[in-house]
Amino acid sequence: MAPEVLDYLGDEYTSSKYTNAVDIWAVGCIIYRLMTGRVPFPPGTSLIKYCENKSVFPYDALLDSGTKRGGSEFIRQLLLPNPKDRPPASQALKHEWILSGEFLSFYPHSDAPNDPLAIFLSWIPFLKKSLAYLCLAGALTQ
Repeated sequence: MAPEVLDYLGDEYTSSKYTNAVDIWAVGCIIYRLMTGRVPFPPGTSLIKYCENKSVFPYDALLDSGTKRGGSEFIRQLLLPNPKDRPPASQALKHEWILSGEFLSFYPHSDAPNDPLAIFLSWIPFLKKSLAYLCLAGALTQ
């Protein structure tokens, strides 16, 4: 869950009404998990420490998975602790990593049905449509 939902950011962000930034966080978590097979912030204090600037973004699993810098930075932007710092869906859809299709070549292709790459690639159209929907929903509510 996004830090603001868990009240990890202080009173300034405590609200019963959340923005689309919560959904952007969720997309970041999904992409991170698809790329690495792990959650970015395991249960415990890792997310709290990240939100308090007491730990860095978990790049290691992304690097180990073969994710290049553009992909790692895209995911990091989606998972910024402050919801105001996360990109809106319209901006996320225009990120170079998404537009370039770089994510399509970061692993050798495999025909194995449980291959993480095959699973990730099958999710790309859904993720792009989800981001587009969030963009549209955000525009309608403003």
